[in-house]
Amino acid sequence: MSNVPSIGINIVETLPNVQNVGEGSRFVVSVPTGVKALKAVGLELSGTTFNSSHVDTLEVLANGKPLMQYREAAHLENLQGYYGVNVATGRLLVDFDRKHLTQALDREKFLLGLADVSTLQIQGNIAGSTAPAVSAYEQKTALRKPDDKAEQVRRRNQLGLFTKVKNFVYTLSGAGTTEIDNIPREAWLQAMHLIQSADVVTNVEVWVDGRKVWDASKARMEQVCEDAGRTRQAATYHIDWMLENELGGQLPLAGVQDFRLKIEHSGAATLSVYAEYLSSFSGI
Repeated sequence: MSNVPSIGINIVETLPNVQNVGEGSRFVVSVPTGVKALKAVGLELSGTTFNSSHVDTLEVLANGKPLMQYREAAHLENLQGYYGVNVATGRLLVDFDRKHLTQALDREKFLLGLADVSTLQIQGNIAGSTAPAVSAYEQKTALRKPDDKAEQVRRRNQLGLFTKVKNFVYTLSGAGTTEIDNIPREAWLQAMHLIQSADVVTNVEVWVDGRKVWDASKARMEQVCEDAGRTRQAATYHIDWMLENELGGQLPLAGVQDFRLKIEHSGAATLSVYAEYLSSFSGI
């Protein structure tokens, strides 16, 4: 039975606990925990003037610890668009379901199990809006195999593995080459996304302990990512180790002494680097 995908009905349900919504405030959406696996949380934005451009420092917190961090809600939408997630006007979708993976068993590993989590919140700052309003909903299931007992169902819906998202900010000063060598070397790196304030990155090399593991111009990067079914995003350079759309391709960084990016660029820009790690709660 271990190689058989789990079963469970898909449920869409309103999240009533949305607090502190207002201009200049930090809203909080609380998600009930329990024996379930979370596929996504949708934030519906309305008001006189209020959309995703008015939300920043967006975080997903489990037991108060950050699982995902985005400098801007627009950056979340950038990553979603790259993976083919629907980006809808008036909604922010915090998606945990890696639908691009070809194997159902792989996809269910990334659902956010909440059986062993005390609290789950989504928080974000609101700025520049008028009369903002937020409503929220969850898409969830309870993973189980046909012969599972209650304790087996509970274990199957624990947090386990998930995609941890962290971001880092750098400055590209004019035309030239910039090296970045201080991105955390966590166990497994799935992808990196270099979101630029101006589209100036022309080539990126990735080096691990003296070995080159990525070397692609902007045009080459776009081609290999599109070959895998990705959708390139404006002013973004994507480095993706899951182009086979299955587990096992992530870049292992455990024990690595030197991990660096060599970025060639044609001008100046602010660079927001997003790292997607395959992680577990103990790794936070």
